[in-house]
Amino acid sequence: LTTEYKSPTQFSAPAGLYKIYVQKDYAEAIADVDLKSGAREKLQVNLNAGYLAVKGDGAKTFEVYAAKKKLDGTRNRIATEYGEDMNKAFNAGSYHVIVYGDADKALGEKDVEVKAGERTEISVP
Repeated sequence: LTTEYKSPTQFSAPAGLYKIYVQKDYAEAIADVDLKSGAREKLQVNLNAGYLAVKGDGAKTFEVYAAKKKLDGTRNRIATEYGEDMNKAFNAGSYHVIVYGDADKALGEKDVEVKAGERTEISVP
């Protein structure tokens, strides 16, 4: 029905069942809401997220993957960020971070645990 990029968000909709999708950087959550005719509903959605801050000397690219490998030995890519450092919200969980420098040369990689409501800082290598 609608997309909003501010917080808090407010919109009107006909009565019925809806799924609310909320995203901040790479953290996301879905909530169900049952709107009643003529009533206001206030919904707070917990992203169950924290911030992942990564630094690396000579870093140009950061790739974040799910920590758990798939059956074929690869990992699901979750994020790619460009710059000298990264500071983004992620859902709580385990991740595998690879930092690249010039000419896409891997500078290092590290497993990391993001906790809800906390900031996790790592340096690679």
